[in-house]
Amino acid sequence: MRRVVLIFVAIALGVPIIAATLLWRQSRSLSKPLVEDAKTLAAQRFEVTTAPQTGSVFDCVGPEADVAPDISRTLAWSDPVVLDVAFGRAPTSALSDVQRAELDAHREWMLRVFACGKRNAIISAPGIGPFADFRHGRRQSMPRLMEGLSSIAPLTFRRELENGNADGVLDHCIDGLVVVAGWLRLEGFESMLPVLGPSSRLLAVCREAKARASPEAIARFNARAPALMTIAPSYAEVIFVERTQTALRLFGAWIPDDLDAELPADARIGTRTQRESKWARGFKATLALRLYWKRFDAGMRELQSACVLAPAPRDAAIVVAQKHLEAPFLKQFFAADPVDLKYEMYSGYVDNLGAGLADLAR
Repeated sequence: MRRVVLIFVAIALGVPIIAATLLWRQSRSLSKPLVEDAKTLAAQRFEVTTAPQTGSVFDCVGPEADVAPDISRTLAWSDPVVLDVAFGRAPTSALSDVQRAELDAHREWMLRVFACGKRNAIISAPGIGPFADFRHGRRQSMPRLMEGLSSIAPLTFRRELENGNADGVLDHCIDGLVVVAGWLRLEGFESMLPVLGPSSRLLAVCREAKARASPEAIARFNARAPALMTIAPSYAEVIFVERTQTALRLFGAWIPDDLDAELPADARIGTRTQRESKWARGFKATLALRLYWKRFDAGMRELQSACVLAPAPRDAAIVVAQKHLEAPFLKQFFAADPVDLKYEMYSGYVDNLGAGLADLAR
């Protein structure tokens, strides 16, 4: 009897130890490539080879984001009149006196933001980048900057076109698109929704400006246009950013200390916060999330591989990969799915941006 009791005690003590050891080893094997991916993203530097100036685009944009105007009441991007004018379906005379005054008030700010796009380096800046500190003020002000550009830039340029200044508009187009596409490249899905407005509206007005511009202005534009296609990220590159960001957000608490120390400084802010609140969801939720890590990693790598395919087979492969990412057992612990399974839909957004830039650069 005593031997049986000892066996049961050994099993009771041994199983948790073995399980903990296996999870620890798995954490190391999953953490090593994650840390390397994070270091790669943080160190990325994209050269705008045709830029007329040296310097960091987002070191310049950052201070302008800090003073970005709130135009949500007077020039809301969803306002029907603003939409019609932005896409050339109505003249700028359709805008109210208040709206036209708002354009005048913020024109110089817009031009300063666009001037940042003349610089040659797309790199992270304080509050801007793949692992930007979520407490930094620019996590709110950068979307506000893009909201401002969604209305102020196309409406201002429409007025310039009406005044016969297509050359002036075209001269600014590359600069604005560098800022928009550059932020998408740095931050992936974190910036995708805010850049949709300015990108689509700028592309529309810039196409029209190019059709009306002089040969000299078109030549200046064409000399810089090839850089647009190198700045705009492919969907596979966007997913690489998403895979790394999401893995750190969900599983950063389990990265071993020695590997966590290798992470970029901004990324460590996030993992430290997760360590401090690791058990806040309760034991069951925390364990369920930890056990999901290996499945998440395999599913996201499958998704990233699918994204290098042509659009039709890519979208079919994305659907399959998303099935492998599903985690219905986690829904009882989270208000929403921990992974946003809309990657097929988002691929269309990136496709449209790339196609629009390619069309403009022809």
